[in-house]
Amino acid sequence: MKLKLLHKIIIVFSFTASYSVSFSQSTNFQGISDVVDSLLQTNHPRPFNGQIILAVNDAIFYKKSIGFSKDITEFTQTDKFIIGSLSKQITAVLILRAVEEERLKLNDPISKYLPNLKTEWKNTITIHQLLNHTHGIIDLQKDLAFAPGTDFSYSNIGYQLLGEILEQRYNSTYVQLASNLFTLCGIANHLTSLTTKQPNLVEGKIKNKNNSYITSTTDFTTAYIPAGYLIASTSDLLKWNTALHQQKLLQKESYQLLITPSATQNHSLFGPIGYAYGIRVSDENQLKEIGHTGYAPGYIYMNLYYPEYKTSIIVLENLDWNDDAIRKTFYFEMKIREIFRQTLTKE
Repeated sequence: MKLKLLHKIIIVFSFTASYSVSFSQSTNFQGISDVVDSLLQTNHPRPFNGQIILAVNDAIFYKKSIGFSKDITEFTQTDKFIIGSLSKQITAVLILRAVEEERLKLNDPISKYLPNLKTEWKNTITIHQLLNHTHGIIDLQKDLAFAPGTDFSYSNIGYQLLGEILEQRYNSTYVQLASNLFTLCGIANHLTSLTTKQPNLVEGKIKNKNNSYITSTTDFTTAYIPAGYLIASTSDLLKWNTALHQQKLLQKESYQLLITPSATQNHSLFGPIGYAYGIRVSDENQLKEIGHTGYAPGYIYMNLYYPEYKTSIIVLENLDWNDDAIRKTFYFEMKIREIFRQTLTKE
């Protein structure tokens, strides 16, 4: 199926507001909005196709949709996207809540909760190591790539195992556990998974090298959900950020564990960057940044939070350019991040 890009449908909700927080008078939100707005109009090196929200706490100062959700259907504010690796921080929060409830311990071996796991190394890996990708698992049928705790290797398999552990400890499905958590965030229409048909899910499109578009047909099995296949709208993720970073979901000690790097990832875009529990953390130029970027076939996404300014950047796209050039793939996400960081570090 070809995506008929006859013209761009642009919906703009851009405004500034008077915030009660102390830095509101000095931070140039209007300037950020103007620069981002200009950026999103460009078609080079590729056009933007998705939705964006910029906000302080839960107060949105810039909101925009550009392009199409399905073929020539314009976006709505209830549209949901596959959020890929943004799902990992949700899984991490569920694990930390289980720790608070004394259902498990971070330094327990995973064999304690996955007795049917038939591997020689199941007694050597802890829940902590699954959370920060220092476990060394590359395949359940293969030897470890390195001794647990000695190196970092980003993967999905660790978070799939964390999902199984949660289901075992709660005697419930992962989706139900996530749904209960979203209720605490004040999300009326819960972030849900792809185990059932979702009428508001936008179609992920992939542009081939011959300039035609196909709909993403990735097989989203239940096991993948904790690692990368929850779905959400930009508004859902803003509510998530607000609840999470205002510590409505975790106790103070647990929240600090979530956002404190315990490993280092050599990222292709960011270079060496701290990795905590399902979250990357940067202190570059003394500006603390908490969040994640990611990719799933047909989808590109970014969710960043700046605690000093209580500010969120949420970008969700549903057009994948099938390009090996990662900086082109994440062009708009990285440019928006750069705009924010340059503005905030000048304050």
